[in-house]
Amino acid sequence: MSAKVEVNVEEIKRVYNLIEKMNEFFHQPYHYSEVNDFAIKIYPELKQIYYHVVWEWLPDNIKQEIEDR
Repeated sequence: MSAKVEVNVEEIKRVYNLIEKMNEFFHQPYHYSEVNDFAIKIYPELKQIYYHVVWEWLPDNIKQEIEDR
């Protein structure tokens, strides 16, 4: 059985919105020439979610496994 964590709905919405923006961008090949623009607009939110939202969802033992890689 998998362990479960409780997640704040506002955080889920942030993650969903970020993934939606990334999907819209990568879905259209003509956007690929705009990578710099994409990075400027999207990377700050990606970084925040990666380091401060999703990371905090993880149980301590999983964080330790990741850090030990």
